[in-house]
Amino acid sequence: MAVGIACTAAFALLYAGLRDAGLPSLAANALALAATMGINFTANRRLTFAASNGDLRRQLASYTLAYLLGLAASSAALTTLLALLGHPRGPLDTAAAVAAGFVATAVRFVLLRAWVFAEQPRTA
Repeated sequence: MAVGIACTAAFALLYAGLRDAGLPSLAANALALAATMGINFTANRRLTFAASNGDLRRQLASYTLAYLLGLAASSAALTTLLALLGHPRGPLDTAAAVAAGFVATAVRFVLLRAWVFAEQPRTA
C-alpha cells in the first residue's frame, strides 16, 4: 500500500506541475505515469511481490506492457471524467487525474499479480 501511496503522490505532483506548465491533460497524464514507472516497477518487484529473484528482462518487458494497458485505461477514464466535469483546471483537474490513475493502478496490480510477478514454473 505504501508503494501505491508514494507513487500516487508523486504522480499527482508531476501531473499538476505539467498541467500548470500548459501541457494537455493526456500528455501530462502519460508523462507523469512514465516518470513514476521506474520506481513503481522496482518497489513492486522488491517490496510488494518479493520477486527480485525472477528474470528481470521478462518482468520488465511484461511490466512495460502492463504499464501501457494501464495508461490506456487511465487515459480513457481521464477523458471521460474531464468531459463530465466540464474540463476543469487546477485541483479538480488533478483530482480527476488521480481518480483515473486509480484505474491504471487497478489494471496494473491485477496484471502484476497474475502475470508479471507470478511465480514461473521451474524448468528441469
